[in-house]
Amino acid sequence: GQPAHQLQERVQDFLESKGHPTTRSDPKTSAGYVHSLGHGVGLNIHERPSISHTSKIDVFEKGNVLTIEPGVYYPERGFGVRIEDMVYVGDDGQLVTMTDLHKDLVIPLRG
Repeated sequence: GQPAHQLQERVQDFLESKGHPTTRSDPKTSAGYVHSLGHGVGLNIHERPSISHTSKIDVFEKGNVLTIEPGVYYPERGFGVRIEDMVYVGDDGQLVTMTDLHKDLVIPLRG
């Protein structure tokens, strides 16, 4: 299967290209993308495979159920966001979403 850390690295590449610090670009940062992308879910809520840049041995296998939960945090500005999706690894190795919700950010404005 696909090494799990490769998905973490793709997310770091994307967020860094948008100007967000990551623990890869700045290991001491407390802002930006500061944790791993996700983990397996099964009998325990946190189990392998770990989707982290430090976990080089975990691979995605058919039937794995995973949570994908990227988060970007800016504590000095008082905000952050995390989006969490459940996915499974399909027969063809692709990640298939189990979360069918819209992800539109709606911010009401006062006039």
